[in-house]
Amino acid sequence: MDASVRATTKLQFIADKTGVTSQNVRDVILNNNVLIPDAAYRAIISALVDSSEGTYDCLVFRSDKMQRTPTRLTNDYIDNLIRSMSVALTESPYRLSYHVGNREVNSAGLYDSMLLKRPNSGLISITPSNVGLISEACQRHKTPCIFIDFHGDRTFGDEYVINIANRDSIKVAMRHLFDLGHRRIGFVAGMLTMTSALERLKGYEEALTEIGITYDPALVVEGSWLPDKAYEATLKLLQLPERPTAIVASNDVMASGVMIAVREAGLQIPGDISIIGFDDIPMAEDISLTTIQQPTKKIGLQAVQLMTALLDGETISQHEYEYPADLIVRQTTGRAH
Repeated sequence: MDASVRATTKLQFIADKTGVTSQNVRDVILNNNVLIPDAAYRAIISALVDSSEGTYDCLVFRSDKMQRTPTRLTNDYIDNLIRSMSVALTESPYRLSYHVGNREVNSAGLYDSMLLKRPNSGLISITPSNVGLISEACQRHKTPCIFIDFHGDRTFGDEYVINIANRDSIKVAMRHLFDLGHRRIGFVAGMLTMTSALERLKGYEEALTEIGITYDPALVVEGSWLPDKAYEATLKLLQLPERPTAIVASNDVMASGVMIAVREAGLQIPGDISIIGFDDIPMAEDISLTTIQQPTKKIGLQAVQLMTALLDGETISQHEYEYPADLIVRQTTGRAH
């Protein structure tokens, strides 16, 4: 099937699923300034993310207009990151706009359209799915390009990459559990087609190897970044002949699903099972979740400082940056019994 036909079919599928028009879906993907009710907007974004993994691209450009902080994103990690970039640009002559897309719909033509609308801009792509396509579009338009949270076998020449130390951060969480006496630890992975999810899983595997524990595939389940999927995955872990004494979830949203499943099973947190999340979104503090805190403010600041320097014509020799995350210990982890 032709790519344009697949894209149109996907737009219509999402439109039918959410009860809007395909043009509404396209407007959301292209971040067009149209009036779409919040409920419909959120439904479209959720369908985009759930159906084929969302894409999040930001353009940085000069403007006299006031910087508006986005308020309608549904992915908390992305929301925190874009907010931090927006705030960092407030006192500068540069502004930021965000574009929510879909991996099956995004194409060279879409990026061409996006960059033609904002000449002399720079592109920041968060958790990019097709770096080749994005890089080629930026080269065609002579646009500086920064990737945030990309882990793959690629040497960056013209582009720049800023990463969270996903693998090492999970190791920090695992060492915390080891220190508490846990040895049978479950892992709820994110969407394993994404490099960030794979990196976190590798961190889990390496942490076990380093302490001399044999990897048990039965203890690893996929939660696809979603609380309901994580809830179902946790039920599988709890039904094992020997259930885990601790569970690490690849993000806080999934950790909330883990917590619900554990409590509905009549188990105590952390008395029976300790739980750790990843991201430290605002909800994590509300539910007293021990979690890995993503340095989104530092990463957002680094991204926009790097981008504005590039747009101002500076030559930056360092092309790759990595930021460690911190463990925030709250009330969902305790000693193994």
